[in-house]
Amino acid sequence: MKRAILAILLLLALLLAACGSRPAPEPDAPDEAEPPVASVRKTRPVEAKELDESIPAEEPEEKEAEAPEEPRTDRAPSTGGSSGGAGGRPSGGSSDSGAPAARNGYAYYVKVNTQANVVTVYTADADGRFTVPVRAMICSTGADTPRNTTCSLYGGNRWYWLRLVHGVYGQYCSQIRGDILFHSVPYASWGDKGSLLYEEFDKLGTAASAGCVRLQVIDAIWIFNNYYNIQAVEFYASSDPGPLGKPYAPKINGNKACRNWDPTDPDSANPWRNQVITVTVGNYLGLTESAARSAVQSDGLTVGGVEYDYSDTVPEGSVMAQSLTPGDQAEQGTAIVLTVSQGPAPAEPEDPDDPGNPDDPGNPDDPGNPDDPGNPDDPGNPDDPGNPDDPGNPDDPGNPDDPGNPDDPGQPEDPGQPEEPTEP
Repeated sequence: MKRAILAILLLLALLLAACGSRPAPEPDAPDEAEPPVASVRKTRPVEAKELDESIPAEEPEEKEAEAPEEPRTDRAPSTGGSSGGAGGRPSGGSSDSGAPAARNGYAYYVKVNTQANVVTVYTADADGRFTVPVRAMICSTGADTPRNTTCSLYGGNRWYWLRLVHGVYGQYCSQIRGDILFHSVPYASWGDKGSLLYEEFDKLGTAASAGCVRLQVIDAIWIFNNYYNIQAVEFYASSDPGPLGKPYAPKINGNKACRNWDPTDPDSANPWRNQVITVTVGNYLGLTESAARSAVQSDGLTVGGVEYDYSDTVPEGSVMAQSLTPGDQAEQGTAIVLTVSQGPAPAEPEDPDDPGNPDDPGNPDDPGNPDDPGNPDDPGNPDDPGNPDDPGNPDDPGNPDDPGNPDDPGQPEDPGQPEEPTEP
């Protein structure tokens, strides 16, 4: 009996010990070295292929894109972004049945043009399809960038700084799939924003990476901040840069004081914040309006307006004048006004009030004009019977038959007339 009681007591003691509460572990303290942009998933970084073209790049992992998880219906779109971007869903845009349909909770769809090296961000139209372009980014892709495929970002990761292959580092890195990322132009040192490889920055807009999608910092931040609001990333190739054209990136190699920083980095220590970046005005004469708009944007200027005028020499639809002189230097972002030809001016109908019109009542050659010298009713016409200067007018002083004419032979006052005899 005693053994049974002891066994029961021992069992109760064990149960009480198992049910005792223990304090939950403290969450990891945030890394103070990381800028407060967004929370980052703490997972093991991938080794991203990038930069060193002297070493053959590994073949990227080929696998079917995973379907994104169904996002919560209460997830609100991010409102982050810089100029050229927009948070939420803007109105407008025409529906395109071929465009991907927006899934509930996703605000953006990203398309990477590997031929033009342009990234375009779309949001949904009123019909729920991604047809409305809201932001364009100049980029650099490479030989191992995915081709003609669409990648889900579900399960992907982000890093403020990440070591890339071949001993370089990327800032604001967002995983697309495997070792293919969106990230900044590479840096020589981890965490050092003043160690930018400026030669690589000047290659933006061309194929220069090993496979990742390089961006200006301001654009890499946009992708980073909106990562979980992007439904998918589609890769395609086209000579057409896209509906928003190809954005401009300045060439920074010549500015030794600033070139080790990305000009778009919003860090307060960025030396570019005190610099005025100038660009060269291009020659847009003869280009079509759409081609001129793209060229202006690529040159770092903005189209401030488009005017239209007639021209007998410039084909319709082509630029015939521009407000800034080609070859001049202008501050980046300066507005230029283009004048586009409408072709030859249409022929004007004859004006009945035109003095050169024979039917013009004010035309002195008009037979119906009383001032017409050939009009017999013209008071100034010598053949006008009512004209006192008319030789056929008996009241004409120049008429020898005029009784009031002193030269009239029948006129007694005529000096050449012999004096008539008087009656006795």
